[in-house]
Amino acid sequence: VETEVISLDEWGSGLSLSEPYLIKIDVDGLEDRIIQGGKKLLASADVVMVEAALEKLSMRVAAIERLGFKLFDLVGNGYYCNQLQQVDLIFISSRLSVENLNFQPWKKHGGAILWEEWMQYE
Repeated sequence: VETEVISLDEWGSGLSLSEPYLIKIDVDGLEDRIIQGGKKLLASADVVMVEAALEKLSMRVAAIERLGFKLFDLVGNGYYCNQLQQVDLIFISSRLSVENLNFQPWKKHGGAILWEEWMQYE
């Protein structure tokens, strides 16, 4: 089947998106190409969620950070034979993290550690 292929930025150029918005990229191996072709649309998002296989993790984080984002959370951990294989990375816009102290807990609480807020997952 012939399929037209366009970049994420081409696709998004005709959209009128209301802010804030989230973009999720989960295309089973083509994430890097989607990121390359969607830099403009991605950079204007408030939240980006992208799947990353373990061997692509650092490269994927760096690519999204270059667009002005900060890693916020890792979710959807996928294991195979009891070994971590992939995660979903959640990034928030750096402008959002600077404007909102809720995304800067150390600064919000003056550098003090509120032990009742500390959580650990196993």
